[in-house]
Amino acid sequence: MHFKNKMALELGNETIYLEHINSHTFDDGIIYLKKGNVLFIGENIRPQHLVNPGVLGMKSFKIWGEKVFANIDSDTAIVPAHGKAVINMQVLTEYRKNYVAWFNRFAQLYREGKSKEQMFADKTARKIAKKLNLDNNPKHFDYYDYYSTTLIDGDIDVPVALSVSQLEEYLGRYTANGKPDIIVELSDGQLLIKQLGSIISWIKPYQGDGFKVMKYRGGTVVFERDKQGQVVAIKTHPDERARNKEKYEGVFAKLP
Repeated sequence: MHFKNKMALELGNETIYLEHINSHTFDDGIIYLKKGNVLFIGENIRPQHLVNPGVLGMKSFKIWGEKVFANIDSDTAIVPAHGKAVINMQVLTEYRKNYVAWFNRFAQLYREGKSKEQMFADKTARKIAKKLNLDNNPKHFDYYDYYSTTLIDGDIDVPVALSVSQLEEYLGRYTANGKPDIIVELSDGQLLIKQLGSIISWIKPYQGDGFKVMKYRGGTVVFERDKQGQVVAIKTHPDERARNKEKYEGVFAKLP
């Protein structure tokens, strides 16, 4: 079953609405049972663990919030994909408020010139993050440094500003013998890199034709140009611990 944006299914006496969103993953979605007034929110929140704001950073956080709140009321049962808690509109509102406060605390520390290690250790940030532990899970902070890093690298560390026309220079399909093609496309004003069975991530400009891959252990990519200044290839530099490293690593030539 495939759908692009929205789909409605009639099943017995129930109407089920499915809606695609770029949130926790690029192929995420929410499911709403109209008669039962139940919404399945997926991994956009995790009652038992911290979670990143979304594949497009805080932009995804904003997107999924708008779409979820458009489908619920004060009586809706909201079911996350993991954890024990079934929450309601009030709890979700408070959760999102605390998540934004956590983000804002890191932004403040960043402006003050604090290192990542100092930000990870900040007691105020940890106190706010504790409020996101809806299941009172003792392992709630197990991935704290990782999810803190996604906030800092993704949204707080300001990228080099590129216009849409500059970003469009990188769009296209790139190929290397014996490896799946890499596709670079534009979505919501941000560049995405995709390779079948390997990676899908937005990439963040940081220096010249260099970009940081915002997926965990994604590493960096550098676009190469010819003498006329045209983009002709992409060279990938995944982290040593990255999954599918052999498939993804190398120089891929841009197809005409």
